[in-house]
Amino acid sequence: IEGMPIGRGKRVALDRLDMEVRMGKLSPDVADPGRDFIKAVPDRYFDRLGTSYRQGGAAIGGTYDPNTRLMTIAREVVNNSDKADEIIIHEVSHHLQTHLSQADSSTLFKQFTRDVARNKNAVGQAAYKNQKFPEWFAETIKDKALRDYYK
Repeated sequence: IEGMPIGRGKRVALDRLDMEVRMGKLSPDVADPGRDFIKAVPDRYFDRLGTSYRQGGAAIGGTYDPNTRLMTIAREVVNNSDKADEIIIHEVSHHLQTHLSQADSSTLFKQFTRDVARNKNAVGQAAYKNQKFPEWFAETIKDKALRDYYK
């Protein structure tokens, strides 16, 4: 609802995800991997994360704004995506990046640079992953989370 404050935290994120499924606005196939990922991450990393779901809009399934720490999921796009199980995990991973120490961020950036050099002719999803560090970080976390989810 326009103008209402955004709830924040892990419990709020999980409750909102469950509500979206109960109301039939979000497919369980979309929600389940995201729910498992959120549950696996320690609570302290969700203290400032806000979650929002919207109808329609652009062709992008999700966004994360590091300034407001708000993750927004576009229901229709996500429900109709062939990568629906990835989107919530990817956006939460952008939020997790805000919790990296400078030392960890520097180490990971070096790995990103090596990966980009190694995959300079990448196309499709690999090219997207290598376009900038925040996307590489979110895609790397998402890939690992989905490998664990589907084992």
